[in-house]
Amino acid sequence: MSRSANLVSRMVTSGVRGLDDEGVNSEAVRSEPLAAFCGLEIPGHSSNIYSATGTRSYSIKFADHHNYKQSDVDTLVGEAKARGATSLITTAKDAIKLTSMNLQLPCFVLEIKILLDDQEGLLQLIKDTVARTASTNPYLNSYLQ
Repeated sequence: MSRSANLVSRMVTSGVRGLDDEGVNSEAVRSEPLAAFCGLEIPGHSSNIYSATGTRSYSIKFADHHNYKQSDVDTLVGEAKARGATSLITTAKDAIKLTSMNLQLPCFVLEIKILLDDQEGLLQLIKDTVARTASTNPYLNSYLQ
């Protein structure tokens, strides 16, 4: 049986933490005027971040895998303050790149998890692919026996 490789996934917010990994009250964070930013190239993703956080003041999207410089952060903070933001929020992927930066506003991290609508379908697709590959690859086949 041939299975389609089209699987549906969605990103959902799983929590908010401080840039220093400290836990925070996510409801309190959402009540603040936030400036949200991220460097992800996933269609519709940035708008999901902003709606999930209740961003009310400012949002900016950087290029995928953006390598932040202090000048980027300084510009972001300046624009965020000018628009009334009292805090920043970003994704965990971007937060890792900010640990050595001098941020002039508190920065929070939006934790995101990916949910698959058909987990069993993905597992079966993986099993079928491994079985198909193993039948033509003696090296892999020996490990699956």
